[in-house]
Amino acid sequence: MSSRKDFVLNITSVDSKNLATYTVSNKPSRFLTYWKVPLVAVLCGILVSFVLRLAEEAGYVFEALDIYIPSAEIFLANAEGWARDVPVLQSLTSAALRKLCLTGTIVALSLIVLALISLQEPQDSMMIIKDMGIQLSSRDRWGFTEQEFIPLSDTIDIVIHEGFYGFGQVIFYMCVLTSPKHKSGAEENGIKVVFPNFLPRKSILVDVCRQSREMLYGTTKRYTQTSEKN
Repeated sequence: MSSRKDFVLNITSVDSKNLATYTVSNKPSRFLTYWKVPLVAVLCGILVSFVLRLAEEAGYVFEALDIYIPSAEIFLANAEGWARDVPVLQSLTSAALRKLCLTGTIVALSLIVLALISLQEPQDSMMIIKDMGIQLSSRDRWGFTEQEFIPLSDTIDIVIHEGFYGFGQVIFYMCVLTSPKHKSGAEENGIKVVFPNFLPRKSILVDVCRQSREMLYGTTKRYTQTSEKN
């Protein structure tokens, strides 16, 4: 087998003969599916209350608007007590220290909310564009994406290899063989691994490899073989 984990293969086909995207990802987690949105909503509500509380302390809201949340006040009181133990902050007045604690809390909550919003399922994908080439993409858990386009003119073949991974585990992996290029006096590696972060099972790789070859070259045979016949 190529991995001890089970992954999900999604095929998005805009045109079954010209364009298709193969995406491998983990099975959706319960946290991201059911808890992420409610948790972000709750934290945003708490964040808004702290922002209004800071605005009230700074005199930017009407005095008639009395914002009092018991849990928030208890947290601020504890934060002020902790801040008093810092020598640099002991010279600050109570009002200034309270504003500083509010500002720090708002910044921390904002970072947590942004991190939760950015959090998503990592995935690897391969887009096959007929007569043009292959687009490889990898997205990590925080939404950062790496992409590489391989023109059809540089593509030799799409193959499945067997190799060792980790502590002697035998796996199957799919790769795109490309014409080696010379950069800065060194020869670039002509092997581009597909789905590098997941290395899915052989059954998934066989289906993707067969369909990709058929779309790119009009046959499931190797590109080098079909080229020689033509």
